[in-house]
Amino acid sequence: MASRYLEPRLERASRAEMTRVQTRRLREQVAHATAASPFYRRKLKAAGIKPAAVRALDDLARLPFTTKDELKENQAERPPWGDVLAVPLDDVLRIHMTSATTGRPLAFLDTRDDWYGFYHSYARALHAFGVRKSDVVMAAFSYGPWIGYWSGFYAAQDLGCLVFPVGGLSTRRTRSSWARPPRRKASTSRRTRRSGSPGTPASPAPPFRPRARRSRRRSAPGRTTCPG
Repeated sequence: MASRYLEPRLERASRAEMTRVQTRRLREQVAHATAASPFYRRKLKAAGIKPAAVRALDDLARLPFTTKDELKENQAERPPWGDVLAVPLDDVLRIHMTSATTGRPLAFLDTRDDWYGFYHSYARALHAFGVRKSDVVMAAFSYGPWIGYWSGFYAAQDLGCLVFPVGGLSTRRTRSSWARPPRRKASTSRRTRRSGSPGTPASPAPPFRPRARRSRRRSAPGRTTCPG
């Protein structure tokens, strides 16, 4: 039976080992934020927190909480990105934004390592769910700046899946693609049906029902996932 763990050493670490890793990373993160981010330097100073005083996970309770509204206000007062960034802008690889359903969108700037950590953690979740390299993933999201589905798209690629983007197609062409997904011609071991589909669960397209004369051409139903 195939393991559900993509990285067993990390995902099955003992509590003691995980605590050591988390503690080390917490110390590094607080020290880096204080030294390099004007936004977090002000917050930590106002709370009377010095990096050297953060020694254990229990110290998290002493750190000031940051709200989404604070970050949006910071970007509005110091456009376009605010002063949260803790690396040179030249190190930034990607920009994503929230969906702005509650007002002003919030931008996130990621370095190469930031972005890898984000989508790779998503890949671990997909792997635990059962997604494997042999799967075909049809990405039906809009390809805007919202971060949610981009991470799912890259996570599927990270696992080696065949990823088929259809979000920019018309409704008719998208439905047709659902019925006839692409196949891996180079490998007979690949599944020839769609087995994952990132999209918007709140507003799915009506199910594709081909006419009777086309029923033989309809692909077999596959497992469908809606990450994000």
